[in-house]
Amino acid sequence: MQQWIDSQLTAGGLPRRIVSVGRPKDSASPGTYNTQFIKRVRAARELFTAEPKEMARALGVREDTYYRYEKRTMLPHHLMQPFCELTGVSIDWLVNGPRKAEARAPMEKAG
Repeated sequence: MQQWIDSQLTAGGLPRRIVSVGRPKDSASPGTYNTQFIKRVRAARELFTAEPKEMARALGVREDTYYRYEKRTMLPHHLMQPFCELTGVSIDWLVNGPRKAEARAPMEKAG
């Protein structure tokens, strides 16, 4: 195993830090965000079908796997695009929720 020396881990003698990128200004706790995201997944699926097993088939995942996406686990990134295409919701709405998605919509210029 390679031994790391301080000069390899620091730039100019200062410790490196991971800078938070893309955190919302009105940050919710991770648990709250996860709960809200899972509720949006369930609501969007209901636009497509009343049966979670039909969504599982449409996404090509096992029924028990999809069931977890509506109960406790985040929908994986690689399934977000197909999920949004099937349900007709935007990825922005799915990830950020209705208020943030609306706030980011381009405003029309007064003519």
